[in-house]
Amino acid sequence: MLNNITLKHMDKIVQVALNATFKPETINALMEVINATPNPVMATELLLGIYEEPELLKVIDDRGTIKTLESVNHWENTVYYSYDEEKIIRFYILPDQDKSEVNLENYEHFEQQWRSGHDLQSVQLPTGEMRKCNGSCGVDQWLHYKSPEVK
Repeated sequence: MLNNITLKHMDKIVQVALNATFKPETINALMEVINATPNPVMATELLLGIYEEPELLKVIDDRGTIKTLESVNHWENTVYYSYDEEKIIRFYILPDQDKSEVNLENYEHFEQQWRSGHDLQSVQLPTGEMRKCNGSCGVDQWLHYKSPEVK
């Protein structure tokens, strides 16, 4: 994490770089705009004409979950993605009930309403049915993932 001394030093470097491109009387206003953005580095690079959008994989493998890039907000350094996930039915059964007897066809017979202070056991039944889910992560995190073809 950058400390205040380093940030002040970086501001000076940015001011010198901006002075090489813009009129000196505009530098304070440009610095104010840069520091008001959620991504000051990108703002500075855009103003200096050196910004390069990161190359992001369209599809990645996140520990066996295939995720597809849907959109990117570079100002916020955020990747929005979708992935398929198996639907799971989650419910409770009595503590002495054998979980192996519970299946998709009969789980409603065993299902118990959760109540605080009651000893119940949790059951999760995969349905075999898939659903589309959405999520987000930082651009830097997305860049660390590999393509599904690369193992």
